[in-house]
Amino acid sequence: MNYRIERQEAVESDLVSISDFLLRSFEAFGHSAEEAEAIVLERLEGFLHALQGLAKAPYRGSLRPEMGLGIRNVTMDRFIVYFDVNEDMRVVRILAIFYGGQDHTRRMLARMLR
Repeated sequence: MNYRIERQEAVESDLVSISDFLLRSFEAFGHSAEEAEAIVLERLEGFLHALQGLAKAPYRGSLRPEMGLGIRNVTMDRFIVYFDVNEDMRVVRILAIFYGGQDHTRRMLARMLR
């Protein structure tokens, strides 16, 4: 039986920030705005599809006890996903998504302190 995936509100702004970063990066590498947008959309669609895999295998990744009880992270195509699992409700709660070389540990700890 699959788990349900739920995204915290902040995750939407994470995805917008990552999209903006990728757009600027692809344009800086010489792609037109249209090409960059198509590449970014393809990357995001692929990532969001892969993210649904947590519904079938929610205990992937590494436990991060320094972040709190049950918090895990997993990397998917350079996207770093922080999440926890509610076994009773069969829910995977996506807490944050970071990208590439970001100091995701520091940023996640800062987010949790807010």
